Amino acid sequence: YLLGDSYDKLGQHDKSIETYTELMDYTDNEVPAAMVESLMGVSYLSLKKYSEAKKHLTLSIKNYKGELSIKTPEYIINAYYSLGDINYIRKDCNAAIENFKFFIEKFSEDLRCDLSKYRLNLCFMNQKNEKKSMDLLSKLKSESKNGYFKLIADEDINHQNWLNNNKRLLGSLK
Repeated sequence: YLLGDSYDKLGQHDKSIETYTELMDYTDNEVPAAMVESLMGVSYLSLKKYSEAKKHLTLSIKNYKGELSIKTPEYIINAYYSLGDINYIRKDCNAAIENFKFFIEKFSEDLRCDLSKYRLNLCFMNQKNEKKSMDLLSKLKSESKNGYFKLIADEDINHQNWLNNNKRLLGSLK
């Protein structure tokens, strides 16, 4: 799998997929199928082949036999995160919300949690659910360990408050 990973890092995603496909014939306890499927899914995601990526990431999760815990392998954590990412990119907010909520609940210590929370907020905004969005932004602002997400959450809260306070003025400009 290291050869496929090297191709991926070089941006040669088609070659990495070929390598992972060949490796599927040799999966066992040492190189689990779940890992190969996850790596293939990420390669397809890099190529913006979302249907194929989703198929392989879903297979990765299905093939994983372990518990979801602090000891969950990175490739499984990444598979869950990437599914949310794909649904977010494809503007399937309902599926993305489900994926991001699950990711946040199960992998709360992962560095991608803040990004998942922010994208979850954007999904709520797309659904015109301002209350859930503002609640999530407030939580992100107060709980994030990442200064960038604290700042962006604060900016979004201020922007939304400004919009709410100036709705009448903005409506008369139309």
